This record gives sequence, structure tokens and C-alpha cells, in this order.
Amino acid sequence: GTLFLDEVGDLSSESQARILRAIETKRFRRVGGKEEIQADFRIIAATNKNISDPVRHPEFRRDLYHRLRGVEIQIPPLRDRKEDIEELAEHFLNEARGMAKRPLRGFAEGAIAFLRERSWPGNVRELKYCVEAAVTFGVGEYITVDDLKAMASAHEQEHRPLTLAEVERQHILRALDYCNGRVVDAARLLGISKTKLYERLAEYRTKQ
Repeated sequence: GTLFLDEVGDLSSESQARILRAIETKRFRRVGGKEEIQADFRIIAATNKNISDPVRHPEFRRDLYHRLRGVEIQIPPLRDRKEDIEELAEHFLNEARGMAKRPLRGFAEGAIAFLRERSWPGNVRELKYCVEAAVTFGVGEYITVDDLKAMASAHEQEHRPLTLAEVERQHILRALDYCNGRVVDAARLLGISKTKLYERLAEYRTKQ
């Protein structure tokens, strides 16, 4: 089989030693097990660190690095391959709406253009989080620019990351706006009682 080691550059020294031994002997022991198991496998490892540089990353074992090193594939950051953004975003949208069980039609006009304009310091993972969060918290039939802006990573934004309470407040107010101020409809859309929604709105007014 194939073992994929993600962010291998973050392995502890103890884990590095265990991986190295497994690679060299093709044997391992299950957690809690007493007997070693013989296995035939290949490894695919990924990292965003330059572990090939012993000066910058002296904590990564040289012997393990050379064991892992085979065919190296350098993947450019997402900001340098913006032609991939639309296809990736559509893929993440399809996955997320299936999990959320929302009948979304797709991205609204301008949404993909907004995604292409960002530099994505968190690369593909940041894009995936942004789309998944927009699917979770959005209320319309399409993912809009406003949905994406609200959920975009704080790395390139001037404001600090939102707290969970602030995300909830923003989501409730957007749901209320979507329902043209009708509290009963907004409560039904949010899946909460109208009493609970009134309580939240009263809290927001007292904090203004």
C-alpha cells in the first residue's frame, strides 16, 4: 500500500526515528501491539518546509531526509497558479454542499473573480476552508462574494480573526436580512426557535 505523510517536516525527533526504522526494516508495531508486522509499502511525503536545508531545519534528520527523497515534485503556491482556482473551488463546493445537504446552484457572479484576486497565503487549504465555511454559513442559492469575504482568512485582511460569537452574530444578521427582517422565517432558516432568535437580537442591541 501507500502511506502518505503530510507535513513531514513537523515530525518530532521520536516520530522521525520510528518512521526511519519502519522504512529501513519494512516492519512496524501497531499501537498497543506486541508483535512486529512485516509490510511492503511506499511512502509519499509532503511538507511546506525546506527540509533539504540542514542549516534552516537542523532538527530534521538527514538520514530520514535521504530515505524519503526520491522523485521530488515542487508545487508552486496557489498565487502562482491562479488558473487552478476555479476548478479547485468548484470541487470544494461540490464536496461541501453534499456534506451540508444544501441544494446550492454554484457560485454567484463575481465570486470566482474574488477568489482569483486573493494571494492565498494558506494555499489550497485556505481556499478549501473559505469555500466550506461559505457553504456552511451562507443562506442563498448561490455562494456570493459577500459569503466568501465573510469567511476569508484573516491573513490578508486588515481586521483580526472573528470570534465564534462574532461569526454567529454575522450569520444571524445575514439570515435576518435574507428573510427581509421576518424573525419567524429567519428562525426557521437558522434552525432555532423564534424565542432564541429574539434573545440573540436583544443581546446585539445592548452591545451596540
